[in-house]
Amino acid sequence: MFALSSLRGRLIALNLGLILLGLGGLTVWAGWQIAAATWSDFGNTLHIRALNLAGELSETETAATRPLLVRSAQQIEYSRITLFDENGRPTADAGERLTTLIAAGTYARHSENGQEWMSAAAEVVHDNTPIGYVQISVPAHELRETIWERWQQLGTAFATVSLIGLVLTWWLSRSLIRPLATLRTHALQLAGGDLTQRVPVFRTDEIEAVGIAFNTMADQVDTMLAEQRAFASNASHELRTPLTTMRLRTEALRTGTVDEDTAAQYITDIDDEMQRMTRLVDDLLLLSRIDANNLQAGNDQIDAGRLVAVILRAYGDTPLHITCDLPDEPLTLTANPSHLRVVFGNVIDNAIKYTAHKGAAGQIAISLTQIGRDVQLTVSDNGQGIAPADIPQIGRRFYRTDKAHTRTVQGTGLGLALVRSILDVYGGQFEIVSAGIGRGTTVYIRLPRTT
Repeated sequence: MFALSSLRGRLIALNLGLILLGLGGLTVWAGWQIAAATWSDFGNTLHIRALNLAGELSETETAATRPLLVRSAQQIEYSRITLFDENGRPTADAGERLTTLIAAGTYARHSENGQEWMSAAAEVVHDNTPIGYVQISVPAHELRETIWERWQQLGTAFATVSLIGLVLTWWLSRSLIRPLATLRTHALQLAGGDLTQRVPVFRTDEIEAVGIAFNTMADQVDTMLAEQRAFASNASHELRTPLTTMRLRTEALRTGTVDEDTAAQYITDIDDEMQRMTRLVDDLLLLSRIDANNLQAGNDQIDAGRLVAVILRAYGDTPLHITCDLPDEPLTLTANPSHLRVVFGNVIDNAIKYTAHKGAAGQIAISLTQIGRDVQLTVSDNGQGIAPADIPQIGRRFYRTDKAHTRTVQGTGLGLALVRSILDVYGGQFEIVSAGIGRGTTVYIRLPRTT
């Protein structure tokens, strides 16, 4: 059973209505056309017979022989034949009398006892002089029975086609509803927390597209939740580490078990860890704004070359050999200054951190150029490099090529994730290239320039 409020009910009701209105109307129209054509064909045939008999009667030499011709013709072929004189009075008849002449032609009429007849009359002419009329009549019930048989045949065809249409409609609705019901079941199970739910796809139609979209959505939800779990785990780890360091230092300072030099170092360590936590919290807040689509592109006009020079001044005491190729003319970008500082600063900071182990042998080349209507920052180093398998993962939150999260190189794994996210807001591009471990890294940042 089905309700009209359901999709299956509406499909069946719609198709059944179309069958009843369309095919039913066509059946009724065809029936009336067949009935009319049957009456017309029968009347024409009867009229032709009346004309033929009138021609035979016109050729008889005496009026006395005409009744004999009429009776003979009636016994052979016709049910009722009546002769009328030129004034329309009957002159010869056999059997039940149909003694009223309406006119020459074909018409339906009733006899004296009420029986319906189909009659045809023709004028009898002898030597170009009208001498009377001949009328042929047959019972109409035979013709009506024939027409009723035609109606029954049409009704049977209509019922058969309607039944076939109803069965096909039910089958079609079932083939549409079953995958939707399956999709609903999997969706409810997915909503209940079973992230392994996927819809089997065996069709090649729009429902298949819905199933593929559901599976894609389920994959994305699964990935997103996995990333959220990893994000929470990594965030708690990154926050716990400086908190543990500070707690140990503050306990030692509180108990007074360390000398003045150690105490001073502990205070410096606590300050460093607090700055690290502040940067981490700031990064997390910025990422949360990006996730909530609350990060708006800025409208300030910023000289990209000057911003790079300001960032580099903070690394003035590094032993690394840093070369910087900046244009003489300003390259202006329309952006928020803090956003550009995060993008340029994180890329440059990564190059310095992962090249610092080489000391004076470490080389970093920074250039800022205009390519078409874009500004490109290129940062190249000869530092640790990146394994080819790690390059596609660069930019994921908390992802570090050092899987053990050692502190040989300080960092949280959020820097390049922020770079990618901010570039997406500004329509920029990010590319990282490395020949492998120990062979350096080159990063390309491209942002559209507004003139």
